[in-house]
Amino acid sequence: MRVLAVSGGGAQGALAAVALERVEATTGPLAGVFPLVGGTSIGAALAAGVAFGIPAARMRAELEASAPAIFPAGPSRDPRWEKARRLAQGMQRARYRTAPWRAVLERLLGGACMGDASIDLAIPALDMTAGGKVVVFRRRPLSEGDPGSDVSVVEAILASSAAPTLFAPHRYRGRVYADGGMAANAPDALLWAEASRRAPGARVAMLSVGTALAHADLRAEGDLDWGVAQWMRHGRLQGLGLAAGQNGPLEVVRTALGTDHCRLDAVPRPHERAWVGLDAATPEALGVLRALQGRMDWDGFDRWWSVHGGRAPSVAPVKTYDEKA
Repeated sequence: MRVLAVSGGGAQGALAAVALERVEATTGPLAGVFPLVGGTSIGAALAAGVAFGIPAARMRAELEASAPAIFPAGPSRDPRWEKARRLAQGMQRARYRTAPWRAVLERLLGGACMGDASIDLAIPALDMTAGGKVVVFRRRPLSEGDPGSDVSVVEAILASSAAPTLFAPHRYRGRVYADGGMAANAPDALLWAEASRRAPGARVAMLSVGTALAHADLRAEGDLDWGVAQWMRHGRLQGLGLAAGQNGPLEVVRTALGTDHCRLDAVPRPHERAWVGLDAATPEALGVLRALQGRMDWDGFDRWWSVHGGRAPSVAPVKTYDEKA
């Protein structure tokens, strides 16, 4: 069973979108290749687009065109001043309004529900009403208590992408949600479990697409007796948390699947890190992200596709909670 997992990363999701466009040029329409897709935060939007048959090129173009409205930049062209401005902007309220992001999603997905997807789709979020419980919005619910298939896809994505300090927590149907990336920014382990449940005993082959967040620039030199101030400096604590939120699930799945797991991601160089960020959508930042795609492990993808390509695999039917009820 082939599975597509797309990591979260805010504006850096433009990197994943460019990568998916290149993958689709090799494989053909992604919905015909992957019977199960899932993503977190911006990755949730990209995975949903795949599940609803939206070409990767259209998603990439839409994100690149809309990102500056979602994450508006200040007047300074110096990335250091711009990052300081964004940090100060988020001290007392969320930095950005949700409306521009919602408009993009509605333009792409309209009023579709999770159950309308053409293939299985999984989107994680954190339910703040339940103390931070991980909730997975699915095309076909698996267990009692899962959100139903009538959930709006747009609302599920807004729940999964409600990143603390960037956007306000998302309220939907009496629940309050926060970004699923705090638990599963790389949703690989979640999707591996999902695939094992939906097709027991089937061989799982996973393509995982990242957003250049798996390697943190911690600047760990000199005196390491760090307090709060030192951990907050240079975004060390945030960067380490983002990296850990990806690398834990990734290591679990790499260990379990071996060469059946293919990861497409890149590490920004020091001069590139100055421009990119979760909410950096300047022309320079988007240009860096497009360039990073060229440093992904495309040879590894070609090897993975040579083994797992061809006709889309059939998926053994499994009764979902909705079907049992």
